Amino acid sequence: MTEDKDHFIDFLTRVDNVVNQFHNQNVPNELIEDFQRSRLSFETDVQKISQMLSPLVDYLLMRLLEKEGEDEAPVRSKGKMPNSVVANATMEMIDALKGRLDYLPQLRDILILLLNIKSYQAGESRQFEKKNEAALLLALKPGISNNSVAKLVGVKPPTVGRWLKKDDFKRDIQTITELCQENKIFRDRLIETLGYNLNADEVIVAELEKQ
Repeated sequence: MTEDKDHFIDFLTRVDNVVNQFHNQNVPNELIEDFQRSRLSFETDVQKISQMLSPLVDYLLMRLLEKEGEDEAPVRSKGKMPNSVVANATMEMIDALKGRLDYLPQLRDILILLLNIKSYQAGESRQFEKKNEAALLLALKPGISNNSVAKLVGVKPPTVGRWLKKDDFKRDIQTITELCQENKIFRDRLIETLGYNLNADEVIVAELEKQ
């Protein structure tokens, strides 16, 4: 009983934290109310929840896209919404949807932007490019060798080595790693969203390491 109570208090604290962050970032009140209703109501229909959240997701995506192409100046100094605010809200919304991102696929785009990863090439389905797949593998599987990464994503090992010398590539790995360490739900949802089956992948990696 105490564990359930603690879990509920933690849940309310997280929701309240997101609401306060939204107010600080001047998110429209009606969108904040939609977020609260999605988390605090007893609604269980995922489709209805996705309809509640859709305007907020579109708004957050717009705020993130506003930052594309800007320099490295601190986000706060320009009055832009910090990634941490969007990340916290995104995790709560994914939880509200019970992980069913097929009901609100814009959340995938938000995850892509949060991780500073270019999602897919023009004309292709939403599959990550080899370089981005490598960044994810290196972040989600600490200690994996360049050789294994190369074989899994379909490039030569020296290519992975060259990527690892690039600051932007290392920043992508660091960003993913930090977000996953700070939020286990984020890590689980990221793996789920990107279609990674860690158990299966680990078998493959183990076999590759033996070669």
